[in-house]
Amino acid sequence: MSQIKFHPCLSEEALQLQQVIEAGATYAEDTFDLGTVFLIIKEIETNESLEDSIDPIVLANGFLDCLDEPYKKYLPAHHAIQPWWEIPSSQEAERIIVRLLTHSVVAEPSAFDYVEPAIEFTHKLLQLIGESCHFVTNVKRRIHWRTPDDYYLENKAGFGVFNVGSCWDEGIILISLKRIGMLWFLGYD
Repeated sequence: MSQIKFHPCLSEEALQLQQVIEAGATYAEDTFDLGTVFLIIKEIETNESLEDSIDPIVLANGFLDCLDEPYKKYLPAHHAIQPWWEIPSSQEAERIIVRLLTHSVVAEPSAFDYVEPAIEFTHKLLQLIGESCHFVTNVKRRIHWRTPDDYYLENKAGFGVFNVGSCWDEGIILISLKRIGMLWFLGYD
């Protein structure tokens, strides 16, 4: 059986993307240590090839289990309930990321004011994570894209991964054979 470990990704590209996201985060009084948006990127170390046996949900749950503070203290046991995870296509995942970057969750400020820089950020993130990318999200969405400036969502439904006061949380986990990344958003009602 494959043993999997996750280590921080310290590449310059990863640090730059994380800084962009941290610059757009706000903090609530009850969770001053957890921002409204965060990006965590880790390297995957395994004693076997993941190529033939990659299970995105198993990797996503393993990744969540290895999170450090402050994320770990807000992570309840139900994050591993597999029936609720959705596995979007790469096109759907791209649209989810851009939508979250430009509209955030609930009424918090968005990470980007315009779609074009959000699309550019998304492409950099996907390139950093690498080939054979899989996606896992806690949000079930039907996304329509009429023009680059017209993203909108319908029928949002999902479950919360983080337990933070009166908070909605949604995001996406990106998985390749070598890296895993979590782009997550919190919205306070």
